[in-house]
Amino acid sequence: MNRAARMQEGYAVRQAREVSIGREDRLHVQMMQLRMTAETLRRLVRSVERKHYITTPEDLEVMKRLHDEGVLKSMGEYHPPQRPGHAANAGFQPAGSPAAYQPAAEN
Repeated sequence: MNRAARMQEGYAVRQAREVSIGREDRLHVQMMQLRMTAETLRRLVRSVERKHYITTPEDLEVMKRLHDEGVLKSMGEYHPPQRPGHAANAGFQPAGSPAAYQPAAEN
């Protein structure tokens, strides 16, 4: 094997090592992100598994961040909470309220 071929082979080996080290670093970062996401999801599950759960602003922020990161791809549309009597709630009657059982007015 001549000197030029050995130099070229050495260069190829060094490049392969650099690529491998970079790949390991990227995989480590990705693994740590997945661990953090898993822990965030565990905390969110513990929060929402309560019988009478009401979304807190903190939980809502966590859900929005996870959705933005692509973790919660199937999350429904985000609608900010509205005050009772707000125009966005017009016509909505909670189940069990007397108005919910009244027949609709006929035209």
